[in-house]
Amino acid sequence: MTRLRAASSLSIALLVALTLGGAGCPAPAGRDKKAGVPDAATPDRGAARPWPTTHEACARVTPPPPGKLKEISLAGIRLIPDGSRLVPAPGQSVGAPRLVLGVLADIHQADEDNLKQLGRIRALLEQAGAHAIVVLGGMDATYEGTRAALASLKGKLPLLALPGDRASRSGFSGAVENLGQGVVDLTLARAVVHPAATLISVPGYHLVHNLRAAEQGCSYNAEDLREVAALARQQGAPRVLLAHGPPRGK
Repeated sequence: MTRLRAASSLSIALLVALTLGGAGCPAPAGRDKKAGVPDAATPDRGAARPWPTTHEACARVTPPPPGKLKEISLAGIRLIPDGSRLVPAPGQSVGAPRLVLGVLADIHQADEDNLKQLGRIRALLEQAGAHAIVVLGGMDATYEGTRAALASLKGKLPLLALPGDRASRSGFSGAVENLGQGVVDLTLARAVVHPAATLISVPGYHLVHNLRAAEQGCSYNAEDLREVAALARQQGAPRVLLAHGPPRGK
């Protein structure tokens, strides 16, 4: 792994961080939300939601099922599955690696206006020279809405995404799998190892009472974070943490 360590001359650029909508913001007057039909794991948005007593442990570092994690090309480097990581395929010429990421979070509803804006953002990031688009959760709480949002961002660039406080684990994973090659589920790829940097993912959210999908929402606890920390220590520096919110404020 020594050859994967980034030299001081290598660079990472977080090209843009955009937020579409704020938590709890109502839809504009006279406009209906087009969120699709909730999947079975998602309660009605208007219903009172008791705090869940259990949740999907999305941040556990476990090898994905065979064939679920697909190879991608990221900034000119072919990355192949290696357990819960994507790592450079052997025999590649690295040169002077550079990694530019376009970062989005809190897309919220997949209504017509937001989907149009996502298409514009995708085009802007492609033109600006990003190597990948990273989506840090906060997507529509339905399978259909999550798929529509990610589909609007899918284009020439690899798309790396994780669930935050809204999506169910099954709805999110199903949406990513449906979109096929070029879209990476960061609940499966917990470390994306590029010669310029290693991306470490923390899927889910630590406040379980905020989970829109209740028991099937994605959350984590201190034990889960210890597994993430152990994985991070095994990778070369620099390391970039990808999460919907600060891991328990630390």
